Amino acid sequence: MSRLIMNHLQYEFGLIPVKTVKEDKAEYIQALVDSREQDSLEPFRKFMMEEHIRNISKEIEAYKKSQEDDPIKSFADPIKERLYQAVLQDGTLNYSEYAAIVGTSEATVKRRLGELKKEGAIIRVGSNKTGHWKINKEE
Repeated sequence: MSRLIMNHLQYEFGLIPVKTVKEDKAEYIQALVDSREQDSLEPFRKFMMEEHIRNISKEIEAYKKSQEDDPIKSFADPIKERLYQAVLQDGTLNYSEYAAIVGTSEATVKRRLGELKKEGAIIRVGSNKTGHWKINKEE
């Protein structure tokens, strides 16, 4: 059964078009047969709702997985956000260079870097004098 016919049937029955995967094709056809035999749309609607739930669940899991691998974070504090992005671009800068990029004082940069470190968003690699900042991907 082609995707066009399947979408047309869903439209005819007033259902939201749902992607039906090849593995579920037999179940889809059985739901149509059951609906015809019972003279009720309920078996077809039930199958389509379950298929819709399966599809949404898969998309949610894929989204969650993509977020685990994404090093870019979002912060409520715009200074912290800009500082995080600056570290993402170059973790080797000193406080005054970060302050110039972020547009704030060195003291604010020191404080916000400390907060980011405490939250686990960044880590310090090496010593305070010769080390660098790195985005923590294990968070």
